[in-house]
Amino acid sequence: MISYSLAKENLSKFLESSVFHTQISAVRALAATSFNDRNELLMAFVVDPKKNLLARVIAVQMIEEVKATELRERIASFSPNASTERVGLGISVMDPRVGTRTSLKQAIEELLDHWK
Repeated sequence: MISYSLAKENLSKFLESSVFHTQISAVRALAATSFNDRNELLMAFVVDPKKNLLARVIAVQMIEEVKATELRERIASFSPNASTERVGLGISVMDPRVGTRTSLKQAIEELLDHWK
């Protein structure tokens, strides 16, 4: 992953956006930062019920990508409360941008299985 410099206050407004595309981009950008509390910010995003579910799934994937294994216990304790609603981009399956439809709970379970 490429790391880049970005002021936290600049990124924060995008993490707080009500637009899910913006939230997803912000979460991906957050994962590429070197903020001391980056992993904590990703975890806070995952558990925030006001955030878009798909963006929260992406945040789980970013936690895996940055190898934030210190979050294992917190993620595991949140798992029972995670949404089981399946989310995705809602586009044609022939569109190359289509991803696997998954739920937040499934994404967390897959992450925890991967970390075993």
